[in-house]
Amino acid sequence: MSPELWAFGREVASYVKGLDGKPIIAGENPRDPAFRSPGGGSDHMTFIYWLGVPASSAGYYGHFGAHHSAEDNLDGIKTYNPGFLEAISMTQYTGVQAMRAAGAARMPLRLTEVTSLLLSDLESAKKAPQYAGVDFGALQARLRAYRTAALAFDAKLQEAERSGDASRLDALEAKAAEARDVFWTPDGYSYNKYWHTIDRYTSAFPELNFAAYETDNRDAKEKAALNRLTDAVDRAIALIG
Repeated sequence: MSPELWAFGREVASYVKGLDGKPIIAGENPRDPAFRSPGGGSDHMTFIYWLGVPASSAGYYGHFGAHHSAEDNLDGIKTYNPGFLEAISMTQYTGVQAMRAAGAARMPLRLTEVTSLLLSDLESAKKAPQYAGVDFGALQARLRAYRTAALAFDAKLQEAERSGDASRLDALEAKAAEARDVFWTPDGYSYNKYWHTIDRYTSAFPELNFAAYETDNRDAKEKAALNRLTDAVDRAIALIG
């Protein structure tokens, strides 16, 4: 699920029940979070990474799965999901999400968890061998500032929702959408014009990742990609600050 929808997803998971009869969110723990960043390999990629549209995908996952195998059929479900309990839970969860979203007058976006994911991605990038020698200092400082601004902004969003102040809520939600859109580039990446979201593709910081494997003028290309990402964060801060 796209991180700007995690708050919405958690709300739905707080009353849709899991296999143990308790709300799905009750089974969450630090080692097994209920929500993860979107990856690649499925239909959601076109919406998120081409069009910049937030998306949600729900399911039960484990060490073994029958997806796209010879057992990806009703008999396989009966074997690995007796009573179709997982299917029932996810059908209810997806159905409630769809009805809530379709009936909503405004989008349920939040930005704090977007910044949390970006900061987590940055920590991983600092340890990745392809980025050896890359100075992430400026990006890290701006992401921390973005998180501070997002916490305050999301508090205003929640206050406006609870107060029922529609005009104020409309203005804030327009800014939230614009802040997410700063990471969408209409002309695509410098090295791949098919994809448009510079914060994340199937991995974090995709434009920087492409640059890291360049053999010609690599340092300059890495710097350009990093500057483009940092500038996007600055624009997001300006929008919600």
